[in-house]
Amino acid sequence: MALAERLSAPAARDLLRGLMGFGGTERVRQLQQLLIERLNGRRPQRARRLFTSLVDPFLVDDPVLLAYPQPYAFHRADVAGLWYGLGRLAFPTEAVETARLLDRLCLDRLVDDALVQPEALAARERLRVAALAHLDAVLHDPAAADRFLAVVEPARRREFDRDGGLGQPLALLSRHHLQQFRAALVAAPILIRDLPALLAADPDDAPPVIAAEALAEGEYRLAATLRAAGLPPDAAHALPMTLVNRRCQYTAVGAWLARVGPDAGQMVGEALIAHAGAVAAVMAEGLTAVGRQARWTERPIFIAAGDRVRLDHLVGRLAAAVSGIRLAGLADRLDERIRLAEAVGEPLRLMAETMLPGLGLRLSTCLLHRFDPAADQDAVIWLCGQVIRVEAILSPLGLPTSAYAAFRHQSAADADFAAHKVTRLPAETAAEHAERFGHLTRIEQLANAVGISIAGSLSATSRNAQQIIAVRLADPRPLEPAERDLVTGFVTCVRAEIAKIKYWRNPELVELSDRAEERGL
Repeated sequence: MALAERLSAPAARDLLRGLMGFGGTERVRQLQQLLIERLNGRRPQRARRLFTSLVDPFLVDDPVLLAYPQPYAFHRADVAGLWYGLGRLAFPTEAVETARLLDRLCLDRLVDDALVQPEALAARERLRVAALAHLDAVLHDPAAADRFLAVVEPARRREFDRDGGLGQPLALLSRHHLQQFRAALVAAPILIRDLPALLAADPDDAPPVIAAEALAEGEYRLAATLRAAGLPPDAAHALPMTLVNRRCQYTAVGAWLARVGPDAGQMVGEALIAHAGAVAAVMAEGLTAVGRQARWTERPIFIAAGDRVRLDHLVGRLAAAVSGIRLAGLADRLDERIRLAEAVGEPLRLMAETMLPGLGLRLSTCLLHRFDPAADQDAVIWLCGQVIRVEAILSPLGLPTSAYAAFRHQSAADADFAAHKVTRLPAETAAEHAERFGHLTRIEQLANAVGISIAGSLSATSRNAQQIIAVRLADPRPLEPAERDLVTGFVTCVRAEIAKIKYWRNPELVELSDRAEERGL
C-alpha cells in the first residue's frame, strides 16, 4: 500500500481508473480507498468547489483581466471571496450541510464524481437560490452592498495572494461586479448545461466568417432556450462574452457583431473595446518598464527572454482585438470611437512620454557604435519593432499617434546621419573598408527596425561608399540578409545613376555593377 503514497497525483488517478476494471478483491478495494483518500485530501474546499461550478464557463485565469474585469469573467479568487461572504451572511447553515454532504459522498468516490451526484446538484441549486435572494437584497441597498463587499474583499485578497498574485494588481470588487455575478447565477441552470457544447461547436481555428455564423446560430438557440425557461434571453450574450474572455477570439466576435449590429450586441462591443484598452495598458506598463532603462545613453537596455515572450503576446493580442473592433465597425461610430480613445489613449500617452525619448537616445547610441555592436543592439531592435507594430495597429483607428510618427522620422534621420558619417572620410586599407561595411550593416539592421533602409540614402557617386561595397562584393563569403539588403539597395542606386547618362558610363560604377551581377545581385 506504500505505492499509493509514492505516486504523483496524475499517476494515482490513472492507477485508480485502471483498478476499476479489476474484480472486487479486498486488497484491490483497500488500494482504491487509499487512492481516493489521497486524491480527495488535496481538495478540502469541496462545498466551495460545488458553488464555483455554477460559474465554471466564466472562470478565467487571464492576468490582464485582474485589473480590468469584464462581464461574465470571474477569477477563482472572486468566487472564493463571494463564497466566504455568502457563506457567512446568506446561507451559513446550507454551507455547513453541503460540506457534510460532500464529505460523505467523497468517502468512496473522487471529488469530481461527487459533485455531479443528484444530492450534490440539489444542494447546489439551494445555494444558488439563497445566493440570489441575498444579492437581490443587497443590490437594492447601497449601504448593505458596501457592508457585504467589506466582508468579501479580505477573503478574496487572501485567496489571490495564495495563488501567487498572477503578476498583476487586483481590482476591487464593486456593486457592478455583484450585478454581473447575479446575472450569471440567474441563468446558470441553462448556461452551465448548454455553453460547453456550444463552445465546442465553435473551433478556435475557424475563419472569422464561419466562426461568426456558428456563433450567431448558437446565440440564437441559447436565447430561445433561456426564453422557454422563463429566463432573460439577454444572457445568451454569455456565449460571445465567453469567446472574448476565455479564448480571446476577437475577430470571430467582431464578425458576429458586424452581423447582428452593435446595438444588439452592445455589451459584447463594449467588452471588445475594454479588452483592447486592458491589453494596451498592461502592454504599455511592460514596454515602459523596459524603456525606462534607456533614460541614460551609457546604460544598455536588458530585456529578459520571458518578458519578450509576454510582451510579444500582448502586442499580438492587441492587434487581434483591434482587428475585431474594425471588423465589427465599432471604429466607424462616434460614440464607440470616443470610448476607444478613452480606453487606449492613456497607454499610448504613457509610452510616448516615458519610453520613446529614452529609446531614441539608445538607438542613436547604437547607430554610432563603430567597431562592434552595442551590447543592447538586439534589445533596441526588438523594442523599436514593438513601437512600430503598435503604431501600425492603432493608426487605422484614428487615434493620436503623432509622437510615434515623430519617433520614426527622427530615427530615420539619425540612421541617415550615421550612415553618411561612416562614408564621409576615405579609408586606407581593405580591412578599414570591411570594418566600415560592418558598421553600415549594423546601421541597416537598426534602420530596418523602424521600417526604413539606409541603402537609398547612400550616394551612388560617393567614392568611399563604392569602395566599402566593392570590398564586401570581393569577399567570397555568403551575404547575410542585412548585408544583402544593403548591397542590393546600393547597387540599385548605382545602376540608376549609370542609366542617367546615355553616351558615357562611369567605369567605377560599371565595375561595381558587374561585380554585383557576378554575385547574383
